[in-house]
Amino acid sequence: MWRVGTLAVAGVMRFLASRVFAVLGRLRMVPVMANGQPAFAVYQREPDGVFRAHEVLVPTLAATGIARIVVLLDPGLVTAFGLPQESGAGAPAPGGA
Repeated sequence: MWRVGTLAVAGVMRFLASRVFAVLGRLRMVPVMANGQPAFAVYQREPDGVFRAHEVLVPTLAATGIARIVVLLDPGLVTAFGLPQESGAGAPAPGGA
């Protein structure tokens, strides 16, 4: 599913890791496809240790890199990708990622 933009997706992941994830282990990203383009379902670890659906992140990739990142702050959207609303503390990320 990531074959076309593998290098671009790696760049997106590096960008997010360096600028978005201020606290290591607070968020989990699960790669999905949204409208035919790479996207991520994002889970956030809550104080009880459970990772709960937080948002869907959709980067727009261009030849020069990331042109735009759209963040859909609706936790319910993760179910549209067949993913659960939460994942237990210490459990593998949904989708095996």
